[in-house]
This record gives sequence, C-alpha cells and structure tokens, in this order.
Amino acid sequence: LACEYWRRATVDEDGDVPIFSKCSHLTIDVDASGLGYGYCWRGEEGRVLGAEGRIQSKSMAFAAWHINRRELFAIAAALRKTVEVVEANGFPVLNVITVRSDSRVAIRQSSPWFIPATKSVERRAILRLRSVIADVSHALSCRVPSIDLRMVHISGHLNSVADTLSRVGSSKKAVDLSTVWSETSTEDGSSVNCAVVDVVSWLDDDDHGAISLPSFKSWIRSRESTRDDSDDDGTPTGSTGKAALFRQFLKLKQEEDPLCKRVLQSAVDDKVSIPGLQYGFIIDDGLVLRLRPEHDMELDLRDGLRLQVVVPESLALEFATAVHVEGGHCGVRATLSAMYQSAWGPKFRKEAKRAVKGCLACATTRFDTTTAQFQAGAVRMPERVFEVLGCDVYGPFKDPSIRIRRKDEDASVSSDRSWWIFTICCRLSG
Repeated sequence: LACEYWRRATVDEDGDVPIFSKCSHLTIDVDASGLGYGYCWRGEEGRVLGAEGRIQSKSMAFAAWHINRRELFAIAAALRKTVEVVEANGFPVLNVITVRSDSRVAIRQSSPWFIPATKSVERRAILRLRSVIADVSHALSCRVPSIDLRMVHISGHLNSVADTLSRVGSSKKAVDLSTVWSETSTEDGSSVNCAVVDVVSWLDDDDHGAISLPSFKSWIRSRESTRDDSDDDGTPTGSTGKAALFRQFLKLKQEEDPLCKRVLQSAVDDKVSIPGLQYGFIIDDGLVLRLRPEHDMELDLRDGLRLQVVVPESLALEFATAVHVEGGHCGVRATLSAMYQSAWGPKFRKEAKRAVKGCLACATTRFDTTTAQFQAGAVRMPERVFEVLGCDVYGPFKDPSIRIRRKDEDASVSSDRSWWIFTICCRLSG
C-alpha cells in the first residue's frame, strides 16, 4: 500500500512540475512601459507557456529612464529569468531562444558590437545592461548542447500580451491570454464594472484593504455597541456583509465632505456635469462616484476602470496608508496607481506622499533612501557537494570572568581576549 501511495504521489507531483520537455524553440516577447515591464514565453506553435508582469515603484527612478533603456532592462530581466529555468533543466531539449521586442533601438543595443551614442550616466547604464545580455548569450553558447540566442524586432500590435503585462499597474483587469495572444482574434478583453464598492477585489477581503481603516473599525464598534440585536430590516446584527457596512459608512462620510455635499445638491437625475472638465459625477444609491472620460477599448484597458468611488478628504490619508501597506510598502507612484484604480479624491497625491514618507516600516528598513533598490535574485540550487557554501561569522566573544585591563595599562589585552567563530556549511549536504 505504501509503494502504491508513493507511485501515485510521484505521478501527481511530476505532473505539476513546470518542465517543458518538448520545447526546442522558445520565443520570448518583451515590452516595457512607464509603470513596469512584462514578458511571456511562447512555444513552437505560438502557445503561451508562461508570462510575468512586474511593477516598478518610484523609488527605483524608473520614470526617469528613457524608453529604450526600459526596453533593454526588460530584455535583460527576461533573459536572466529564462536562464534560471534553463539551468534547472526546465528546457531539456531547447536549442534556440528568440527574443522579440517592438523597440528597434533596444534590439540594436543588445548587440555586443554596438557602441551607444549616448554619454555620461545613460551610456554607463546601457553598457551594464548590455553586458548582462552578453553574459547570458555566452553562458547559453557554452552549454552542451549549445543554445542559440537571437534578437528579432516585431510590430507593436503583435506584442499585445507583453504590452498588457507591462501596464498591469494601471489596469489590473483580468485579460484572457488565450484570446489576446492570437493574431487573428478580434475578441476584446473582459470589462469590469465598478459601480459598487465591493466590486474591487482588495476592498472585500476580511480585515484587509479598506476594511482595515481605523475609522471604519471604530464606526463598526460604536455601531455594535449602540444598536439593538436586529437591524432595521429585521436581520440580526453582524450578519450584514462588511462591504455593505463599508458602503453605509462611506455614505455618512460623504455627507460630511464639502465636495460630496456640492455634488449631491447639484445632482440632476443622479448625474452631475462640471463645465470645462472631461469627467463628471454620478449618484449610485446615495454614493458619489466619479465618471472618467470615455475611451476606446485599448486605452480603457491601460487607464483602468471608468467609475471611481469618491473618497472624502477625511479618509484620504487612511486610504493611502492602507493601499501603501497592502501593496508591499510600494513607492508614491505605485501607491497612487493602485488608489486611482478604484477611488478618487482631490488631494490623493498629497496624501499618498504623506503616507509613504510617514511609514515607520519603510523608514527603519531602508538603509539608504536615495539609491535604487536592486533584487539579488534567488540562490542557485546546488547539484554537487561543496558547490554552494554558506559562511557565517559570530563574534566577538569575551570571557566575562576575566577582567580587561584599562587601556592606559595595556591596550593590546582587549584584542587578545576576544575571539570569533567562523562556520562553513554545505548547502546541499547540510
């Protein structure tokens, strides 16, 4: 019975391992934008094997980079990720890797024989990124059997998957890759209606997102302590969903906000149009929502949802702090991008800066707030004994029973009576 269990478990576990044993020609589509970058792996038949999108925070000064430098950075990052899978024997029969990008300059700069025409810091950055690509190309060519690396330029409409992944920071919409990657497909991505607060995914989780606002929790406690055992509609207290309670709480706060008051008073047929502005406001069952300007499907996919909940000024700082924490303590730009996906306020930018600068966790964990943060990557998996070693130094240690003489008597005594422990451990055998 145990042998049968291990045989079945081996079959199930091996089936879940993402090893592409039949892929001999891998195509990598890469694209970058002002918010981040994305890439996707395609097989020989054009089927998407894997995809990834990264959002870059403002702390990395990504917005100050030129678009060609972003594209070159995305190519280098995609190749490094691919090499990690190749070295882990993820593509056992791979012999050709084709990198496709819609930037002609980035494709030309990735060549080791290209001399960049820029100067100063931009030239140094391009040379460093190009050296990463050259190292990856050399490592692939030295493998047995060798893997050929090719750089190809494609048009922008053929690179829709990577383009969508690079702009995920401004949309976060669910896009069906099976319809987007097909060149002959004419179906549009699925649209999302944000007419109600609980539609936004990060708002309806228990004790997370907007549910974690201190003022909302205080309102819940005061409501439970002052109300009877049943609500107005006869349902027991506490059975109402937190999304519905947050909607009631937001209505009360909007009634106290000066901007929301003017919108509610000037509403005609639950709509308010502001002269000179491309956006207006609508009233959804007493809740004030901001209506963004009309866009076609392509721009709407990039700009995000058209309806945004108007957050009162008294809740803007708490809202920005919650988004900053939920986003992994991201920068100002990434925090603002996540806030504008579901909500809007007249002082969002100011409150987002206050939330990021006033975060104690960010202030105590970052050793330098002026330089860029870099990811060291994962540790390479060891395959042989003593191939990957871990070293640690403990000390200095001193014997508490021995009194150290004063420096005026003998300055060398303190250094002689201290010792350290240096340990070396093999990561494979332990």
